[in-house]
Amino acid sequence: MTSLQYTNDGLDYDEQLDSRLYLVAPRDDDYSEFLGYDTLTGWRNDNVLVRVDSDYLNAGPRDYKPLTLDGDYELFVEGNSSETLSNVLPEDIEDVVDVQVNTLDPATEQENGLSNLASAAESTSEELELLGQEDTNTTLTVEDQQIGIQLSAGTNPNPSLNGVFGDDDRTRVTNTTSNPWTKVGLITARFGDEWFGSSGVMIGPHHFLTSAHGIFNSTRSDSAGNGGYADEISIYLGQDGQEKYYGQVGVTSFHTVNGYTADNDGDGIIADADDDENHWNYDWAVLTLDRNIGNYTGWMGWQWNSDLSWYNDLNVNITGYPKNTINSEGIVENNWQGSFAGIDHSAEMYTISGNINSADNYQIEHHLDATGGNSGGPVWRSEGSSEYVIGLTRAGFSDRNEAIRLQKYMTDLIEDWKTNDPNPVDKPDLVDYDQWFGTDFDYLSSNSIKPGDNLTTRFVTRNNGTAASGNFNVNFYASTDNDVTNSSGSHWLLGSDTISSLDPFNWDYATWSGSFPNLNPGSYYIIGFIDPSNSINEFDDSAASNQVVFDSILQVQSLF
Repeated sequence: MTSLQYTNDGLDYDEQLDSRLYLVAPRDDDYSEFLGYDTLTGWRNDNVLVRVDSDYLNAGPRDYKPLTLDGDYELFVEGNSSETLSNVLPEDIEDVVDVQVNTLDPATEQENGLSNLASAAESTSEELELLGQEDTNTTLTVEDQQIGIQLSAGTNPNPSLNGVFGDDDRTRVTNTTSNPWTKVGLITARFGDEWFGSSGVMIGPHHFLTSAHGIFNSTRSDSAGNGGYADEISIYLGQDGQEKYYGQVGVTSFHTVNGYTADNDGDGIIADADDDENHWNYDWAVLTLDRNIGNYTGWMGWQWNSDLSWYNDLNVNITGYPKNTINSEGIVENNWQGSFAGIDHSAEMYTISGNINSADNYQIEHHLDATGGNSGGPVWRSEGSSEYVIGLTRAGFSDRNEAIRLQKYMTDLIEDWKTNDPNPVDKPDLVDYDQWFGTDFDYLSSNSIKPGDNLTTRFVTRNNGTAASGNFNVNFYASTDNDVTNSSGSHWLLGSDTISSLDPFNWDYATWSGSFPNLNPGSYYIIGFIDPSNSINEFDDSAASNQVVFDSILQVQSLF
């Protein structure tokens, strides 16, 4: 598998702190109105624009003042020497508006010290649960995915499940192949040998918006030690239980920002594990997909508003794949089954509608139910016939749930990434229907046969890809083991069938019927092999993907 590539965008403090700084009291997300230049692209005299909390500085709205940098990261407001900020970078800075692009390969990142990690802090003053969840494979015990933070138990208003306030008001979405549910997906991410699950949303033909902590964790470094990015990521759009109508979508690259993935204060601890960082404000990522799946699922737009009062009591929906919900009897139910290490897992989509409470410059606060696995899922609203993302589910506190608020610098970056990322090549992907829907359509006319007797075999083949397949062959085999490519077994070709071209997400029966050959008595696997000559260029051409092993074992009896 090709290694995932990533870009990481943000201010490099070591290189740019020598510039003259300007303190800007928060007013809205676009300062160009009174600063006289674009706040994201054209920096006058190479200045860096920094915003800090206005209450901390007691500065008035629209006020901006020059700052000087002292040797120990102390900032002084010129003209008011009594207003001294100690250790202000980056603890109290809420946003660095300047953005530069740094494309790092794993080797470069390691050279920059991002894989030389220190231990994370033990706790914070507020109870916090990141709403991503670990897939613990067989037992699926509830274990909070925590990035440098420990969650104190029993502090949520509903002690049964953190992130639920009173009764669990979420409802299961069962029509996941209809709009807008097709646009929401489950993410599975592998860090070394561990798998984690989270949620996200399509924002273009091949771009997917989600939380950063679902794909990056500096305390859970990948198998190569490359700074905590996931080794492997897959997307399942509109999944409902075992039914994965849009198949498995691959991720070729992803984009994050340095506010979440860099050691911004030079203390040796990456931001996502540093209790002294404001990294939560940057907990978002965009994934570039290996196909234009959005042309079939659709995608959501996005909205942000510089007037924070616009968010007060705004009606929204929160949708995703929580690991657990509480049923009407107050019992916690597990919505994830099986291992994320394969495609046999099951997961259910849930949604909730209601009013959010308020928003600040970075976060949306609400009491709508959201629990582990919801991370990265969209906070969205409808307007006319369209849906718009306004935030991303992030974390639950003891007194509220929070989501990242979309804002101008984010949407500008998203537009840039969408414009400049290469377009993927759409391909077919021929698979066994049963593996993706939890069904059992393979068929044998008899489970016991003698040589020379007639046998009919049939299964359903499907195109999970995003391009028509063209005509292809299917071979049928009798085999002493369950892999016809295994040289240690014995395999006999029974016959073949030709399937007419399948459009994306269409299916057809593959069938062989004929006289069974003169084989020795014993047990045989019946195997269908889709496109055995690899004449079709697929997303997944592996034998494991194209072999269909029938559930029933065929017993061949002696002629006498």
